[in-house]
Amino acid sequence: MSHHAKAKDRNGNAPEPVPIVQPAEPAEPSKREEEFAGVRGELDAARKEIEARDQKIDEIARAYSAHVNEQKEYRVRIEREKERFLETERGKIALHLMQVSDEIERALASAKGDEGPLSKGVQLIHEGLAKTLATLGLARLSLVGTPFDPNLAEAVDVVPVADSEIDGEVLSEISAGYKLGERVVRPARVRVARYQPRAN
Repeated sequence: MSHHAKAKDRNGNAPEPVPIVQPAEPAEPSKREEEFAGVRGELDAARKEIEARDQKIDEIARAYSAHVNEQKEYRVRIEREKERFLETERGKIALHLMQVSDEIERALASAKGDEGPLSKGVQLIHEGLAKTLATLGLARLSLVGTPFDPNLAEAVDVVPVADSEIDGEVLSEISAGYKLGERVVRPARVRVARYQPRAN
C-alpha cells in the first residue's frame, strides 16, 4: 500500500473532506454609514440649537409682552390720576362759583318784582354762571316737589302742612345742591313738609 493512499473508514469509503473555516474578520462600517452618522450628528446639533433659539425667542416674547402690559397699566394709572386731579380742581373752582351763584340768587330774591335794567343784568349774569357750572360738568339738583332724600339734601327746616299727600316732600330750597357726574359735590339745603292734621 502506498504511503499516499488515503485513509478509509470501516466500509472502505474515503472520509468527507472537512471544510476549513476561516476566522471571521470584524466588520468595518461602510463609508455611507459613516456619512449617515455624521449627518445625524449634525441634525441633532442643529435641532438642539433651534430649540435653544426657540426658548430664547419665547423668553424675549414674554419679556416684551410683560413690558407692553406694564406700559398699558402705567398709562391707565396716569389717566386715572389725571382725571382725579382734574375732577378735584373742577370741584374747587365749582365750589367758589356755586357760592357766587348763591349770592346772586339771594340778590335776585330780594329784588323780586323789580324789572329794572340792573335786575335784568344780574339775571343774565346768573344765567351765564349756570352755563359755566354746566361746562364744568356740574348739574344742579332739582328737588322741589320730590320726596326728601338725605343723600341729596340736608333738611334745615321742617314746615307743618295740612295735606298728607305732600308729607316728606321738599317744599323749597335755601341753597341749591349740585352733582358732578354721579357724585353729589354739595347737597342742597331745603325745607321739608311735615304733615300735621288740624285739630278739630
